[in-house]
Order: sequence, then structure tokens, then C-alpha cells
Amino acid sequence: MDTCWDVSSGGVRRAVRLGRLGAWGGIAGPLLFTAAWAAGSLRQAGHPATAVQLSGLGAEDARDPQIMIAGFVVLGVCSIGFGAALRRAPGTGTAGPWLVMAGGVAAVAAGAFRRDRMLLSGPGFDGESWHNQVHDVVSGVAYAAMLAAPLVLAWRFRAEPRWAVIARPVQVLALASAAALAVFASDAVEPWDGTVQRTSVTLALAAEALIAARMLHGDIVAPVLAEAAFIGFVPVRDLAAARAFYEGTLGLRVVGDTPFALVLDAGGTMLRVTPVPELAARPFTVAGWKVPDIASAVRALAGRGVEFTRYDGMAQDDLGIWTAPGGDRVAWFSDPDGNTLSLTTFAAT
Repeated sequence: MDTCWDVSSGGVRRAVRLGRLGAWGGIAGPLLFTAAWAAGSLRQAGHPATAVQLSGLGAEDARDPQIMIAGFVVLGVCSIGFGAALRRAPGTGTAGPWLVMAGGVAAVAAGAFRRDRMLLSGPGFDGESWHNQVHDVVSGVAYAAMLAAPLVLAWRFRAEPRWAVIARPVQVLALASAAALAVFASDAVEPWDGTVQRTSVTLALAAEALIAARMLHGDIVAPVLAEAAFIGFVPVRDLAAARAFYEGTLGLRVVGDTPFALVLDAGGTMLRVTPVPELAARPFTVAGWKVPDIASAVRALAGRGVEFTRYDGMAQDDLGIWTAPGGDRVAWFSDPDGNTLSLTTFAAT
């Protein structure tokens, strides 16, 4: 039996570790941000939590504003790391992870560019600073990203078996957060605006933490073989004849030759030609090469004695090349043991 341990296990372990670290960031960020606004709220003597918005806790005239500033920055950094890990996880698509990272960048900016006054309810007052205006803009971006990311991901998760179990809870949390944010923006419960805002943000961050927890619990941190080198196998009965063909005729470089396998370098991919006691000809392709100019490749191999296969009912040209409806061009040939091999030039190449 042919065995091979040529797998970049170090790369796989590194990817898994980074994925798990990013997932933990998706939990730690929301928890630390929540702890920051809770501590910051308690530090504002004479101002109930319902009267101070989250951004106000980091304002210049707030007490211990560095607590809330740190909360914004930590949340942002953790969200960026979580989004990056999510982008590498299977079944998450592209838009959702990028929205998570965009929200993280905006959160960091919200901490770096803080408001002027603790009790400020909006822009436009006399003497408003430029960093106050920047804060309001990036806060809006952070809100939008925090709401859009879980909604996009929940929609994606519905069709993914590994994620489907949390698709509905994530969607409900995001929609509830959006509803609370709408109430907050409408000033319908103005005396309780601070509480409604905290509720909205907490629900959105709970959705993020739930996704991160699923990554950890379901071990969805990276495709297991994403960083592993692919190995191709071709069975043959005669290793000597196979070497003469694959090395001498096709021009592949031999990197190992043992009684268990002839190891070849096929354009950077390991191809192991392995001996078997019996082998019947297979009518399907077992290995193939993508070439930039199939006609030139066919002529070159034909000049070395390779015969290209013709199939009844297929419109092949004089060289034996078939053109698919989409424009891809394919030609087939066999090795000494009857294994079907192919050359392909894709239409977009």
C-alpha cells in the first residue's frame, strides 16, 4: 500500500490556531465592550445611564473616558480579527466577513476620534470639532456594518449544514437590534434613549458572539485541508514503463522512485504513480494538465509518439481536440496502462 505524509501540517495547524484565535476575538470583543460601557456608565456621577449615550462615555468631559475609548478599540481590533477568521471559514461567503471587518475598523476609528461632550445628542452645535464629526460618521458606519453583517451571514447560513443551526437566531438578533436602533433614532422613548441604544448594540454584538461560538463549538475555524498540498495518484502495473512514459515522454521531473511509488513533480503538484497487481482500462479521465496552447502541446506530444484518442460522436478536429460549448478545448490520450489523461485549454486562458 502506498503511504505518504507529505502534507503541510504546520500550515494547517497554523491556520487552525489563527482561526480559533479570531473566533475567540468574536466573543471577547463584545464582552469587553459591554464591560467597558457598563463600567463607564457607573463612573459618571450625577448622570444616569439612560441619559448618556455610549459615545458620550468617551467624550472629553466624561469621567475616565479612557475606559470607553479602550472598549471601542478592543471591540474593533477583535472584530477585524474575527472577520478575517470568518473569511477563511467554509460557508461564510465574502460579504459577511468583510462587513464584520469594516465594522471593526469603524469601531477603532470611533475610539480614536471621540466626541467633544458627554451629553451631546447630535452634530451641529457651536464649536463642534472635526474629530467629533468624524466620530459621528464612523459610528454610523459601525452601526450599519454591525446590523448588515449578521443579516447577510444569516441568509448565507441557511443553506450551509454546518451553520444552519444558528441562521435563525442570528437573524432574529440582528432584526431585534435594528428595531431597537430605529426606536432610538426616532426619539420615541427619549428619556430612555441610552438604554435603548445599549440594547440595540448588545443584540448586534450577541449575534457576532453567537457566530464566533459556533465556529469554536463546531470546529469551523478553517477547512481542514485548505493549507494541505494536494497529491494525485495514478495506478499502473509496470513502474519501469510508467517512468519511461511520464518522465521520458511527458517530461515530468522524478523526485522519488521506490518499489511503492514513482513520485513526480507535476507543475508543483505531487503525482504518485503507484503499482497495483491488476488494472482494467478506465474510460474516464484520471489526471490532466491545463496548458496555455493546446494545439502546440498536442503537436509536441504527438511528435514524441503519443496517440490522441478519438471518440465516436464527438466533433474533434484534425489534432483530436474537442471544443466544448463554452469554448474550452480538450484532448485525451492514454498512458501505457490505459489510464486516460487529458490536456485542456480553458476559454478564459
